Amino acid sequence: MGCVRCSGEQRCVIGGSTFLIRILYTQNATWQGTIEWIEGEKTKTFGSALELVSLINETLEKNMSTKCGSKIRSWKQ
Repeated sequence: MGCVRCSGEQRCVIGGSTFLIRILYTQNATWQGTIEWIEGEKTKTFGSALELVSLINETLEKNMSTKCGSKIRSWKQ
């Protein structure tokens, strides 16, 4: 994972996908902000760090299964 931070934004390349993450607030011991998936040309807001991770995971699962037939590990058998 490669990340570059500049002026309140963080651009990260994770699993071949590029995300621009903006943390706008920190309330209730978690983050709120926006995430932009560069290749997919989509932007979503998130209300917690868990939601942020879930959005990234959803994108990676879609990309990994279409690109190379592999899946991200899960607790399911």
